[in-house]
Amino acid sequence: MICDRQEQRRAFLDAAGLATARREPLAGDASTRRYERLHRPNGASLILMDQPPSLEAEPCPPAATPGERAALGYNALARLAAGRVEAFVACAGYLNGLGLSAPRVVFADPPAGFAVLEDLGDDLFARLMAAGADEAPLYEGAIAVLARLHAETPPDVLSGYGARWPLLAYDDLALKTGADLLPQWLPRFTGAPAPSAEAMVEWDACGPRCSCAATPAPASFAFATTTLKTCCGCRFGKGLRGWGCWISRTPCAPIRRGICRCSCTTPVGK
Repeated sequence: MICDRQEQRRAFLDAAGLATARREPLAGDASTRRYERLHRPNGASLILMDQPPSLEAEPCPPAATPGERAALGYNALARLAAGRVEAFVACAGYLNGLGLSAPRVVFADPPAGFAVLEDLGDDLFARLMAAGADEAPLYEGAIAVLARLHAETPPDVLSGYGARWPLLAYDDLALKTGADLLPQWLPRFTGAPAPSAEAMVEWDACGPRCSCAATPAPASFAFATTTLKTCCGCRFGKGLRGWGCWISRTPCAPIRRGICRCSCTTPVGK
């Protein structure tokens, strides 16, 4: 299977006109994707995204019932887009259309799980700050990007670079599925005892007080993860304050989300 994927990768790069590019493996992210930096003979570089479709459970179908989502697995319950390249490509096109600095898609074969992307470099916010950069314009740029997203009414279907992907609601089921990772996994990392049945009853009681549907609000486009190590600072000629903010190299499950009213401190997992 590994050899088959290597052959598919080589065939994709050949079709993209990048067969002679020098390939440099890059660190992965919290997903089943792999990345390579492609160094072209002219000195320019691009990014290869490789997401084997067979390594991920199915994404959430539009209008799926809670039972249907549970049967499909965690992706359909919480991640929604399931890391699909189609979602990434459509998401990048939507953000580019708003004048934001998502990586441009140079060449893609979404059904096969491949895409060649613009290389935004390695200037993550954390690295820039560690090197002495002024953090104020970084935070201001990221906030401006989020404000720009919230100012737009998101479409029901994202489209860009020839790809389309439904923009689903991050609902109570997704919220609770993500939050439930805390009692499931925290004891494994800390060595603490697993929560008792009584503690889990108390935990579940937080759900109605932390609900996406509790306060009606306009929907807005949202990212699932925003940290200093996933925001990339890059100069570009068109956008907000000259700074763009792309949340990692992943689409991070593009979601539609209203304002949530939270009266307890329930953490929300990715």
